[in-house]
Amino acid sequence: MCRILSLLIFGLLSLLTTDVSAFRLSLGVLRFGRVHQKKNETVLMAAPGEATKLKCGVEVLPDIPEEKKNSLGISSWGTWGCGVSNFPWSYSGTEMMYIIEGEVDVTMDSTGEKVILKPGTLATFPDGISCVWDVKKPIKKHYNFI
Repeated sequence: MCRILSLLIFGLLSLLTTDVSAFRLSLGVLRFGRVHQKKNETVLMAAPGEATKLKCGVEVLPDIPEEKKNSLGISSWGTWGCGVSNFPWSYSGTEMMYIIEGEVDVTMDSTGEKVILKPGTLATFPDGISCVWDVKKPIKKHYNFI
């Protein structure tokens, strides 16, 4: 049954993706829950404890251990939050952030890549990157410019 479902999904993805390598990636990702790629869009939902770097330079590490949070001094960083909203943003410095609560989809202007940030995720956005924040659930984060 799983094999039939995988083949069905593979067929549907082939209709949505741009090339063979993309839907091979999509099929593998469905198994591991990390990336889904459609025409002109890549969505990253990084696996817990596994760092991922997007083409645009954004790095994401979900579910970081307490030791890592302590070694980075995250609790002493600034805090920022906002309600459900959608807005463009450009980084004028490299920013590390730790998501405390909420959920946001961030789509990169340069590549169309999209990353989903949830509580417990550490992310680094490089200087100069422009993106659109689509806040799905009110967000609260610690941040630090490095």
